[in-house]
Amino acid sequence: MVCLRCHQSFTIALIGAVLALAGAAPAAEQCHGSAGVVAAYVQAVQEGRWDEARALWSPTYLAQAERHSIVPTDTQGWWDAASPVVRFREELAAGRATWTVEARPEVTGGAVATVKMAVGHGAETYTYAVVYEDGDWRLAGRLWEASRRWQVLETRYFRIRRPAGHAIDPGACDLLDGFVADAARSLGAG
Repeated sequence: MVCLRCHQSFTIALIGAVLALAGAAPAAEQCHGSAGVVAAYVQAVQEGRWDEARALWSPTYLAQAERHSIVPTDTQGWWDAASPVVRFREELAAGRATWTVEARPEVTGGAVATVKMAVGHGAETYTYAVVYEDGDWRLAGRLWEASRRWQVLETRYFRIRRPAGHAIDPGACDLLDGFVADAARSLGAG
């Protein structure tokens, strides 16, 4: 019979050894750090400490998110508007929601942490990327974390990110740019 706790500890130690050889933070530190930063974030949102909650996020991620202006930045928690932590902030503050955090290391040297939140009779999970930045563990969006080291191909109208070794047909890029230029001309903007 296999002891799951021993197996989990061995697995974390093995991953830690591999990451240490690669120059990344140890896996146990990743799990503790990532779960801790997410728990601190949920607690700050629950208590309405928005400046502290924002400070737990990657400054690089926040700068990029502000630059893109996808979500209005004048609302509390705009940087995490899709998560149940922000969507159910009133229930959290009133004690009508319960939550737990689970974390696991990622091969990239970061980690992911999942918040499980129960509100009323329903439950939701939401997974954050956790990166080591500026000497501390910080929250970030998972898509941003997955793609931030990808190569960038810029055309006249597009910035395309792609993993190393994945080619994009230059003719397809020319067609995309041509479509945007034609659309702009037909609308009287170009």
